[in-house]
Amino acid sequence: MSEAREAVTESPSDITARVDRYTAVGRFAEAERMVRRALVTYPEHINLLNKLSYTLFSQQRYDEDLEVTDKALALDPNEPVLYWRRSWTLWRLDRRDEAIALARRSLELDPHRELRHAVFEDLGRYYNWEGRHPEAFEITERGLTEFPGDTALLEVAGEALRRQSRYYEADVYYRASLEADPHLGINWYGKALNDMMLGRARASLAGFAHSMVLEPDDDWRAERVRYFMGWPISGYAASFRWTLPLASATALLNPSGTGWPRWFGLVLLALTLAHATSWLYRGGKLSWTALPRLLPLEKLSITLPAVLATLGLAAAVSALLTGSAPLGWLGLAAGVLLWPAFGFDNALNPNESRDSSLPRRTLANTQWWIIDDFTGHPKKQWDRLRHNLKRDKSTPAHISPPSDD
Repeated sequence: MSEAREAVTESPSDITARVDRYTAVGRFAEAERMVRRALVTYPEHINLLNKLSYTLFSQQRYDEDLEVTDKALALDPNEPVLYWRRSWTLWRLDRRDEAIALARRSLELDPHRELRHAVFEDLGRYYNWEGRHPEAFEITERGLTEFPGDTALLEVAGEALRRQSRYYEADVYYRASLEADPHLGINWYGKALNDMMLGRARASLAGFAHSMVLEPDDDWRAERVRYFMGWPISGYAASFRWTLPLASATALLNPSGTGWPRWFGLVLLALTLAHATSWLYRGGKLSWTALPRLLPLEKLSITLPAVLATLGLAAAVSALLTGSAPLGWLGLAAGVLLWPAFGFDNALNPNESRDSSLPRRTLANTQWWIIDDFTGHPKKQWDRLRHNLKRDKSTPAHISPPSDD
């Protein structure tokens, strides 16, 4: 009874301050009881209703949360924080278009500066999670004009660019986000993913590892970092996916094992081997020491392509030197099997949906590998070459030019 009497004699601001202290340490059920007692005395107090909404959301009682925000919006339909809070709940209920619409409505109502920043960030993340990356970049760019150099908005913008395969532009934003705050694991993780797409093996692995040093309790990210740490080993095998079948076919078409086809195949494989081993060198110790931490299927997905590539290489070289048809067919089979092996590897990616079976995911990713090799991969390589030739260091006006690695 004494606690109830205390709740109704305190001012709403004192009550909300006390509620904030409870929610800050995860005591949401106690905070909820405190707010409900206060609402007996102040039944139409918007901030108290907002606090109740948050306690219910934090306990995953989403339907009750919606009832509270319904009541609050009926009392004040122009309060931006209510639309923002309600968007969280709708997102968790998979009503994503409604969540985005309410977050935008909150922004239209011109909330105070702190809330505007939160809405810009949330909208950017919503759009990225929905695959609407151009819109994510547009909204975070708007936010960066109001909050230049903000590390969270820079990271969200970097993700939007990375997911559009605009890796060099994303690199500018990720570097700027780290210069703004080098102590956030999510920024290092995002840059590591982008470095992976740019082929920067050591920077990528170091970024993954450092992201976990900064935030070791993030289980979601730990699962992904564990998987991605072995990617340079996959890069070794991927180097052979075109040249190994081609060299093996050359051996089969030249059973005598003499003349220029023989030397063409041998030189092709020698160059490929040099490129492939460069991935292992660049991955260094970090990549190899990550292997024991992988789950059994993940170990198989990393080692299988490497074994196929190495076995196929030995068979193709022997076929070119001896004219052996069986060895030529073995090399060709190993080269062709690399694509489903990569599909299997991608199917275990923690970012992949688990809505379908592993064989179906493997088949879908194998198709993606083949299509991307014919369409997306050449464009990525051309963009990389063009960037390296131009050495374009232009930077958006609201971002300080980052220093080089």
